[in-house]
Amino acid sequence: MIPMILLHHLIAEAQLADKILITGSFNEGYSDFFNEIGQKVNLVFFYKSEWFKSKRVNRDFTDVALTSVLEDILHDTPYMYISILPNKIVILPRDEVKTILDKSVFETASSDN
Repeated sequence: MIPMILLHHLIAEAQLADKILITGSFNEGYSDFFNEIGQKVNLVFFYKSEWFKSKRVNRDFTDVALTSVLEDILHDTPYMYISILPNKIVILPRDEVKTILDKSVFETASSDN
């Protein structure tokens, strides 16, 4: 039961982030980009600034879903994002998330019910 609830929650989050459209020309550091987008669409981004010290967003977007924008700018990095309702985006190292998910905690939790 728990994995189904979690799956439903994650789908709802993805759908919400998909409805936020980003338009603009950006040539700035990741921290500035996250701050600018956050202010424009009322989101809070959580991440470690040292992860993106020397990285820049140099892209143009026209009515592109936030999910696509984040996938695009994080594609060549070791990071991924998770959207948390109602207005949070958490950037995390992919390998750490994969390690947590590989531990099958959801199977253990669901077998207790």
